[in-house]
Amino acid sequence: MANPLSGFDFSVLDDPYFKEDAVREEIVAPILKALGYRASGSNRIVRSRALESPFVSNARFDEMVRHFGAAVVEIDCTFEPGG
Repeated sequence: MANPLSGFDFSVLDDPYFKEDAVREEIVAPILKALGYRASGSNRIVRSRALESPFVSNARFDEMVRHFGAAVVEIDCTFEPGG
C-alpha cells in the first residue's frame, strides 16, 4: 500500500490553528480511505464513539482487541524522515 500521507507537510502540526477537524480531514481520512473503509458497506466506519477516558490502558487495549477480534488492524504510523 502506498503511503497515504506522502506529500503531507507535517510542520503544520505545530500550527496552533491546525485543530482536530483538520487532523481528521488531512491525516485520518486519507489513511482510512487507503485501508478501504467507507461510511457504508462491509467496511463501515463508526464515526463517533463516547470514551470513558481519553487514555487507554494496556489492559483495556487488550480487552478491545479480544472484543473486536479479526476486525482489529494495527497500523504502523512510522515513516522515514522526508518520506
